[in-house]
Amino acid sequence: MPFFEKLRGYDEEVTQEFALSFVHHSKTHATTTFRGLTMEITPDFIDMVTSLPVGLPWSKEEKPLGQVAKKTFFQPNEHLVEDKNGINRTSIPYPWDEFSYQIIKYISYEGRYSIVYGYHFRLPHELRYGMDISKPQKLSIPYFLLQSLIDASIKLKAGSPYQLAHHGLIKLLVEEALHTFTIPITWEIFRNMIGEYDIKALTYDLSPSESEREEQKGEDEEETKTEYEKEKPKIEEETKIEDEKEEPEIEKKKTREEKKEPRTEEKKTKTEEEKTRAEKKEPRIEEEQAKIERKNTKPEKKKTKAEKVETKKDEKETKIELEETKLAEAEKIKEEEKGKRR
Repeated sequence: MPFFEKLRGYDEEVTQEFALSFVHHSKTHATTTFRGLTMEITPDFIDMVTSLPVGLPWSKEEKPLGQVAKKTFFQPNEHLVEDKNGINRTSIPYPWDEFSYQIIKYISYEGRYSIVYGYHFRLPHELRYGMDISKPQKLSIPYFLLQSLIDASIKLKAGSPYQLAHHGLIKLLVEEALHTFTIPITWEIFRNMIGEYDIKALTYDLSPSESEREEQKGEDEEETKTEYEKEKPKIEEETKIEDEKEEPEIEKKKTREEKKEPRTEEKKTKTEEEKTRAEKKEPRIEEEQAKIERKNTKPEKKKTKAEKVETKKDEKETKIELEETKLAEAEKIKEEEKGKRR
């Protein structure tokens, strides 16, 4: 595995200081500060450093899954020695006996190395038979490594120095943190720091002073100036050649524009002539429109005469009706007078 290939070297003092300053805030978050270096340890950070998969925190309480993994792990020709709670580790075939020992020591972080329990078989079973488990369902090794670091720190602070573990992993985590500085510090410089020597003071010593920066700035400016002076004749020659190439093209453009000018003038004169013609036509058009309007008004006059005749007829009829009504009334009056005389 690539993770095991990364495990090269360690330092006992660095590991001890790391574990003694280790403070866990939850099962997925811890911090440590020593030698001026502050680190946040999470499963995601361990995953980034080790490239180990972040999946599920498999639990010991999932006993049915562990029992199935234990029963199906062994092949028919393999003879195992069972204990009432698990399997004797010495009866497990190589290399799985050593692999289960590493699981007990570094992942589940237990002290009973002789017995392998059902939940220990889930990871070996997956690896031995190449089970295609989706990544989110796999064992979250970074999670268990963090739990192991927490337990090692607690036991070390309680006075059990022999429980200290994960020297190589701690070296990888510290190296990753050292590379985050503006001026990266190597593992060898960090591990050889003496006593209370602080990493911040070390970075200050390694960083250039103000006078050194000014001196370096002056040297850089001098270098750029000399380079420009060297390149100046070349740049001038190149610009001269480019200008010479561009001159005939500019002249061609001028001649094209001069040829276009008389054409534009001809177009202008044509447009002016068309305007004058249109102006001459305008009074004729107006006369024709006036004639059309006169023709349209004549029938209206005829209509008015007819209306006058009709009105006269109506007036005569009304007069006749009035006279008739008057005669009728006079006759009634005469008859009424005759009746009275009688």
